[in-house]
Amino acid sequence: MLARLKLLKTQKGIDSILMLSGILIVWITTFFYPHQIPKAALAGAAAPGAAMWQASSLWLALAMIFLALLDALRPGTWLSRYRTALRILALSSILVPLAIYLLSVSTDVMCQSAVACPNIGSCWWLLGLALLWLPAQPRKATLAASIILACGLLLGLLSSQPYPYTLWSAWIAAYILYLLYRCFTPDDALA
Repeated sequence: MLARLKLLKTQKGIDSILMLSGILIVWITTFFYPHQIPKAALAGAAAPGAAMWQASSLWLALAMIFLALLDALRPGTWLSRYRTALRILALSSILVPLAIYLLSVSTDVMCQSAVACPNIGSCWWLLGLALLWLPAQPRKATLAASIILACGLLLGLLSSQPYPYTLWSAWIAAYILYLLYRCFTPDDALA
């Protein structure tokens, strides 16, 4: 339905969706989680199998960085088709966990302490895998992003961390990926 309205195909549409989703997260956080959670309640908060997910995410991040460097050093290989996606994935594998970690350390919005939420945001850069299908196959890219987002939100529900941290982590990752995509693609790439 949104594709028919051409809302997702314009820069203003994606900006509006990100803005409205941010407002929705603020509303959810305010009304459903009105009290701050004490630091003692967050001690040891981690998703089931978090160490496995972090290790897998780290190896995949290193692979993306390696492939992006390989493409930069040897352009014209089979990787040139995925050049933009690889560069965005390599950058996002560094920037997304770093931004979420820094926000969790410096504010009470994300987490009460860095020790309490060590793994928050370490895997959300994987939303960028949907870029492998852009711009040629936007429906597959949307489907891939939706599946990755749904899996991440479900894992957030299963973790012992407060759910607003999961929501904010996903939003921050989506926004960073969107900004990186805008930097690496021409203005008419969304049209």
